[in-house]
Amino acid sequence: MKKILSALIAGILCLTIAVGLTSCGGADKQPLLESYNNAADAFNELADLVNENSEYVDDSMIDVFNEMSDLLATYKEKAESDEELSQEQIDKMINWLDNDLTNYCNTAKAQIQTALESMTDEK
Repeated sequence: MKKILSALIAGILCLTIAVGLTSCGGADKQPLLESYNNAADAFNELADLVNENSEYVDDSMIDVFNEMSDLLATYKEKAESDEELSQEQIDKMINWLDNDLTNYCNTAKAQIQTALESMTDEK
């Protein structure tokens, strides 16, 4: 009887450990890392354009650019850390990277290029 009870308890412990290990780790961060990499590429293109033409870029645009840069760095830290994130947090971050930041980069890049073109047209 003791052997059966010991085997049953050992089996329950094994199942508990197996279930506990499979539930560890939180949500998958791979989609977040992919979104970060894509957004970082677009942001770096904009950064190059801003840095090359900083004397022509409005201070308020540079302030927004710096805020976006800080948030992008924060998201990178979260994506690469061991910190557990909920699927909702990951989805929110992906949405910002794929939509808000990408739209900002496209809009700011277009505004800077338009301003630069108008300056060369005036010369």
